[in-house]
Amino acid sequence: MTDSHLLDEHGQPRFFGFNNKRNKEKALKALQGILSGVSADRVLNSTEVLFLDTWLRTDSPIKNDGDFLDLRDLIEDILEDGVIEPDELEDLHNLINDVLTYGFKDGLQTDGMINQLLGFLQGLTADDTLNDKEILALKRLIESNDDVISSWPGDVIHERLIQVLEDGIIDDQEKQELLVMFKSICGQQFTDSGCAECFATDYFSDDIELESVNGLRVCFTGKFFSGNRKHIESQAKTNGVLVCSGVNRDLDILVIGSMASRDWIHTSHGRKIESVINNRRTGFKTHIVTEKAWLSLIC
Repeated sequence: MTDSHLLDEHGQPRFFGFNNKRNKEKALKALQGILSGVSADRVLNSTEVLFLDTWLRTDSPIKNDGDFLDLRDLIEDILEDGVIEPDELEDLHNLINDVLTYGFKDGLQTDGMINQLLGFLQGLTADDTLNDKEILALKRLIESNDDVISSWPGDVIHERLIQVLEDGIIDDQEKQELLVMFKSICGQQFTDSGCAECFATDYFSDDIELESVNGLRVCFTGKFFSGNRKHIESQAKTNGVLVCSGVNRDLDILVIGSMASRDWIHTSHGRKIESVINNRRTGFKTHIVTEKAWLSLIC
């Protein structure tokens, strides 16, 4: 049986026994981050509740976890009559605090912390707004772990936060810029699509114009809306592209597919993006482009 038979459309195991413990740990870290994000300003609103409800309804390796079930049951009760009352928001906020305080006791490895960071960004941006308390809470989260500050994408986010906070004021334009950045990094599109699953990151992509892609070295990563990998690569070869299977310093373009698995940052997809970013820091010029931008280059 091939690996493709073991994985679902999200790149996750079809069978709960397949690497179940590691996937549960990842999902719990994502949930921890999301809960911290939606409650970062100590206020919940209806959009954040709907986002949580949608996220909790997606298939997950923690769907039988006690805290997971408690949250889902309470949200179902809150939404049952179609009206979200202030006291119901307070009850949910209290439950979230209890889960965060007592439900996550294991140590944080770097990968787990990055998963939590991405979950935090999802929760933070679920209602499509940012405030000072949320931004400062994100800064505290990143600075609580030295490995996250020095690891992608925590290092990029932290650098931008330091710039914004340099004058001690976060104006509306900076909040909007941070919102766009955070949504792009974590793939948040809930208010646009109603989907709580992440999409592929496009924050690190470049806007480039080329007369021709003939002779360029190009690597494709992720899952594509416009066809499977074989089709995409075949199309590129007809345009004279030299298709590469991995990232090296001579690579001209890394094309990222529009779809992502829940754990994309820990897959070859995420690692390839990280490799290109690290190569850029040492002077190499590989471009990262989205699937949409790539199609416009070859059409």
